[in-house]
Amino acid sequence: MDVCVAGDEMVSRDRHALVIFDPKTQVFWAVPGDASGLVYLNGDIVNSPIQMKHDDMLEVGQTKLVLIPFCGEKYSWSREFLSTGEMELPASDA
Repeated sequence: MDVCVAGDEMVSRDRHALVIFDPKTQVFWAVPGDASGLVYLNGDIVNSPIQMKHDDMLEVGQTKLVLIPFCGEKYSWSREFLSTGEMELPASDA
């Protein structure tokens, strides 16, 4: 899915940055794009893939985006969920 950041002229029209979800490892990655502009994750430059976590802040241009995942370690969009609408949550340690 592409996200358009309107009104921020510091964001490249090309692929400025990527956020990738790996379903095998249930991990999100911040990846620099094809553009010449810099990308930051929690204030640090992203110059190679960096693992993202809940509430991490990605900065492109003057825009700040926060990762709020709806899939990952606690939640999964498995084929079963997509076909039944039922999600199995991990057992709690409580």
